[in-house]
Amino acid sequence: MEHQSFSGFLLTAWELDHERYLKDVSSDLGAQAIQFGLLGLWQQIHLDRISSGLEPLVDQIEKTEILSANALDLIQEIISSISSQERTVQDDVRLLGLITLCISRSEALPSDLLENLNIQRESVDILALALLHSRSFSIATLLSEVAPRLSEISRTFEALMTYINILSDPTICRANVITNTSPFIVTPWPSLTNLMQGLVDVAGRLHNYHYQESVDQCEQLLKSYPSCPELRSLYALSIYFAAKSSDSISNTDLDTPDPLLLYYSECFLFTPFDRLIYLSAFKQSSIERICAQKVMLRLGLDDKFYELRSQLQIQLALNNKNGFDLQELTSTHTDQLLRTSGYDPFKLALHSAQLKKIQPSLFVPSSVDLQPQLPCPLTFVVGLPSPHWSQLKRILGSVDQYAVVDSTALLARLSSQFSDLVSQGYPATLDQLTDDQVSMIRMSYLQNLAICFGGQDKDRIIDFLPLSFEHIGLLSLAFPEAQFLAIHPPIYESILSSYLEVNGFSSSHATATLSELTAYCYDYAEILEIWSNVLKSRITVINFAATTLESDICFLKEVFPLIDEMHMPDKPSGPFEIVESFDSYEFLSNDVEEFSSDIADVDKMLSSLASK
Repeated sequence: MEHQSFSGFLLTAWELDHERYLKDVSSDLGAQAIQFGLLGLWQQIHLDRISSGLEPLVDQIEKTEILSANALDLIQEIISSISSQERTVQDDVRLLGLITLCISRSEALPSDLLENLNIQRESVDILALALLHSRSFSIATLLSEVAPRLSEISRTFEALMTYINILSDPTICRANVITNTSPFIVTPWPSLTNLMQGLVDVAGRLHNYHYQESVDQCEQLLKSYPSCPELRSLYALSIYFAAKSSDSISNTDLDTPDPLLLYYSECFLFTPFDRLIYLSAFKQSSIERICAQKVMLRLGLDDKFYELRSQLQIQLALNNKNGFDLQELTSTHTDQLLRTSGYDPFKLALHSAQLKKIQPSLFVPSSVDLQPQLPCPLTFVVGLPSPHWSQLKRILGSVDQYAVVDSTALLARLSSQFSDLVSQGYPATLDQLTDDQVSMIRMSYLQNLAICFGGQDKDRIIDFLPLSFEHIGLLSLAFPEAQFLAIHPPIYESILSSYLEVNGFSSSHATATLSELTAYCYDYAEILEIWSNVLKSRITVINFAATTLESDICFLKEVFPLIDEMHMPDKPSGPFEIVESFDSYEFLSNDVEEFSSDIADVDKMLSSLASK
């Protein structure tokens, strides 16, 4: 198949009814993906078919295994046997596909290969289409960094990277609104340009909490592109978030679960706990089909997919101990997280030491009238991992008078602008923060808030920043009128739920070893203890009795009086239900006993803070 017809084949497939695409087109498209060396694209097609109950493509599986095993040799063969001037577009695509496969598996490539790639524009266009179909966005980002020329020669790849950047960072789309800038999206195909522009629009609406608008926009796009995997994923997320004010999650519009388990959904604050709620809306058989194989070859999808799949297998193992070795699965899963984690086990300890050097007088609210003024009272919420975060956001978000936001990405961007301030010596360096910088932080915060809730009459802003407790001092100086709320589950349950990644926000903050998670909780408690002594009545501490909210609504109502005690948020059902006692994780319960003394110390510190 010539490259023009392959591009057209893929684009046409997105325009087909999904059932017709799966039954009539997916097999041929999978065969062509193998022919072009695009194994990530093939695996997405394969997973789509499995999740829909279609027979696996056994003959194609054998070919992918052969290609996978010989990827490095095939790359060397293409480079050595055909000069860059003589390579056809199909040769180039095969080379790019195999390079992508090796990158996804962290395999060493020939030296200087990526820097000296001489690739035709049409081949990069095809790669960009394949990466969009398989949603291999982390790989696309890495490719753009190690081979920047790909974006320079292909408008399609450049458009893909524009979308990925907006998808992953809500501050980008909000900055575009503030500066009245339209993202530059141009491709060789008008239909693809329209689709990419639509995806950018939907991503922006999701980031800004305009969920019903994103549902409407997706439904318009689905009329033209009903089988585009990324669009279907955004639609599933839009439906989920829009339904959060209802009593149940409806899946009437999407009759099969996302085979990539809503990969990249954490960009929209879709937590691991949310994922379990979403999946519990489907039949157990549909979920089991996705992760029936114990071993799945890494064929060019992002690492995150395999981690999500392992986490789901852990949940299924509770109900099917004969089919899965729970201890082996958990060990493998946490080893994967260990490789990809950004947690520095010494960072918080150093932060705590620097925090003891600050001058408390710096945080005494002054009589200066800070501008611009907040439209209503502001509460920043911090805390430790647990499934209660997802439930808490939902029950507070159901109150029309509350503006529930998460400014983690904005805070990270603001912190990067003060790199000298927040690097060595932070937070003891906060006394160097100037009045102009304080005003800039306030202005940026309120501009982002206006984009999300502009024109709405709200009684309170509730900002969830569970992982940003290191920046309590920065926030306190910029918003001296704000209050802080620290919420904690039982420490033992927090550590185990984070270890198993069923907590209420991503556990990428820490390596999922029990010792480091315990150390993380201990350092957090020390930091909060110091801030509690500095800020005094501006910090309220609540310690929950369980990982879910049923028994603790009364404490929340003291802080947020408008919540409805009868309106309980969703929990997973069926095989995804969280076992509160963790009895099924007996081997973990025994392992965590090693840290019982440290856990008791954390409990003691947080209990004393809650009693103030």
